[in-house]
Formats: sequence, structure tokens, C-alpha cells
Amino acid sequence: MNLGSAWGATQSGVQSLWARQDASGLVRGAAMNAAQRFQAELGYGFTGRRKTDALWMPFLGAESADGGAQSLSMGVRLTSGPNLEAGLEFGRLDNGRGAPERAVQLRGAFRW
Repeated sequence: MNLGSAWGATQSGVQSLWARQDASGLVRGAAMNAAQRFQAELGYGFTGRRKTDALWMPFLGAESADGGAQSLSMGVRLTSGPNLEAGLEFGRLDNGRGAPERAVQLRGAFRW
């Protein structure tokens, strides 16, 4: 379970890019005003059939921001030891200024 919130004045898009140390945080919640935001995520891990070090984690996530913007996401993550991670996520973003946006993300990482 993960709960979080953020309050404070936001910078303009250009100022925000120059103020960042890296690109983390540019994707999730990028269309939301971070002046006042609440985030929640709930997931549970299941081991694989062979009881190896593989862990499957289905999850649900929600985010709400000042001005009525909301996002919902659900998906599954796979972690197999320290070297392999993968995930599939389905999401919906409603920023309150038009039709909601939908997204499908496939992520992966292999370390050696």
C-alpha cells in the first residue's frame, strides 16, 4: 500500500524542466497540477508456481488533483530476482478539460 500527497505552488512547464535533476516523474501525473494532489496505490504480491524468486503483483492506483483532475490505473508487475522487472498498466486520466485520455503501458528492465 502506498499513500501520498503534495501541496505547494507549481512552476511553469519550462521552469519545471530546468529545475529537475533527472527525468523521473515526467510521465505519471504529468498532466495534473501538483499544487494539491493525493495519490493512493494498493497491490498484493503472489509467488510463482514453482516457488522461485518470481513475484507477481496486481495493483490498483488512483490520483486526484486540485481542479478536478483524476487518474485511475490498474495492472500487474513481475519481479524475478534482482535482474528482471516487467509491468503492464492500463490507465485513464481525466483532467476536467475535455475527453478523458486512456493509456496502456508496457515497461521492462533487465540488469546484468
